[in-house]
Amino acid sequence: MTVPPGHHRHTTPHRHHPPQSITAPTNFDRLRELEWLVGEWANEAATISVTLSCRWDKNRNFLVHDQTVTVGGKDAVTVTKYIGWDPVEGRIRSWVFDSEGGFGSGMWSRSGNVWTEEVEFRNRVGSDGSARNLWRFGDDTHFEWRAVDREVDGQPVADAAVKFVRKVSK
Repeated sequence: MTVPPGHHRHTTPHRHHPPQSITAPTNFDRLRELEWLVGEWANEAATISVTLSCRWDKNRNFLVHDQTVTVGGKDAVTVTKYIGWDPVEGRIRSWVFDSEGGFGSGMWSRSGNVWTEEVEFRNRVGSDGSARNLWRFGDDTHFEWRAVDREVDGQPVADAAVKFVRKVSK
């Protein structure tokens, strides 16, 4: 058998090696910077109290955050938020649902100990709104949440702020 110039005669077939796998960070790895939120938090004022409970979901792909606002001893609204990693945007993203039928989503960024959540939402009657939520980490015992640049249907809404304190286990 004649072998053309520049080619070699092979006695065994070519073996194709599978590409080496590249281990990408998990969603848990991407969200660890927000792990300080995990736990039970409260702001209990005379007329309005806000409680927040945050936990990892079963597979640690999302932080699940339940919040209840109580006015005059009665639950006014509850909010459930899922915080996860958006691989297309390459950022942390959140999805929020409230007890009145409203829903929305937010994109997160971080600067130092402040996480900014740019939120857009729609309430149950179809009004659109937006806000910039600022989550300022204090330490393991407290953090501050502020909603600024708020508007509903293009009309400004007053800023809001809540200082949360970690509930101590009994």
